[in-house]
Amino acid sequence: MLRINRLSIVTALGCMVGVVPSSAFVALGHGRLIGTATARAEYDSNVFVNSSEVDDYVGSLTGGLRFVQNASVLKLDAGVGITLMSFADDDNLNSADPSADALLTYAPSDKTYFKGSISLRRNTIGNEALNDRTKSNDFQVDGEFEHLTTEKIGFRLNAGYSSSNYLTTGYSDVNNFSLGANAVYEYSPKLKLLGGIATREWWTDNRAVGRASPASQDWRFTVGAEGELAAKVTGELSGGLVRREASSGFSDRDAFYLSSSVTWAAAEKTSIGLKADQDFSVSAADQSVKSFSIGLSLNQGLSEKLSFDAYAGIDRSNYQAFNNRGNREDDGYSLRGRFGYAFADDMTFEVSAGFRHNDSNQAVATYDRFSFGVGASVRF
Repeated sequence: MLRINRLSIVTALGCMVGVVPSSAFVALGHGRLIGTATARAEYDSNVFVNSSEVDDYVGSLTGGLRFVQNASVLKLDAGVGITLMSFADDDNLNSADPSADALLTYAPSDKTYFKGSISLRRNTIGNEALNDRTKSNDFQVDGEFEHLTTEKIGFRLNAGYSSSNYLTTGYSDVNNFSLGANAVYEYSPKLKLLGGIATREWWTDNRAVGRASPASQDWRFTVGAEGELAAKVTGELSGGLVRREASSGFSDRDAFYLSSSVTWAAAEKTSIGLKADQDFSVSAADQSVKSFSIGLSLNQGLSEKLSFDAYAGIDRSNYQAFNNRGNREDDGYSLRGRFGYAFADDMTFEVSAGFRHNDSNQAVATYDRFSFGVGASVRF
């Protein structure tokens, strides 16, 4: 199995950053500061996302501050925030999750752009893959460079690294590096066609005694389109073949790769979205994972201030353990709905509910989960 040299990722990201001249940062000038605050109360029938179906009432407060700058060639969007969660029945589940992120875009011409992003956040969630409530420190950095060498034809380069360092006992840290290159054809000012290759390396660290890393190298060959796909239809479509070359004790596998997210503006106040994905990954339980999901969403404006959002989706996941001991197959079905009311341009109120049913060949992963919540947000 070919392993990506980690230094090559850092070098690639550094080279991408190098396309932004130091003088460009002078163009930042004065930006805008945007503050947000959200308070929410929720009932969750299954806080651990497993067959025990332990319920609780949860209160949360989220605050954030963002700096947004749109200069002629340089754009910056950076923010910090924190989410506080308090559980009525189990104080041990209380959490404080800080976060910070930034996105820099440099576009000196219509033919060239660079995008770089970085994020660091504490993530405390009911984890559907692990059937447990987990806490992790998640870090991600990505870079993308595109240049059209002629009026219509060019290339796009991507590089990225992410890690999830689990603070919950019993789970491994998950890491991956990625590199990609695509040929780009500008079919029209609003539509691009792409085709290329990408490789990604996965592995786990700080494993429990006796567990093996599901280290793997994924190779992906894809074609796709992005932009205005048809009249009133926008988004991204990408499909192809992905091959996983796995370490000893895990299987090499092939699958159809799919990554799509499209939105149809059906009417002035109605939009319908379709999202579908299939790919490989790795879990913090040291499993090689193949997952598929598809979901349909609706956004409906009911009046000038009242809106309704709905989502229905299904997903299927295969979790392969070392030497196939304890392999797991899950089928999930989800429904969500939300009413939002805008009291003013900077203040909203919402009521939401959701339901998930999960079938599995393992008893602990067979469960139902229902949630209902109310919240209010203010922007200043």
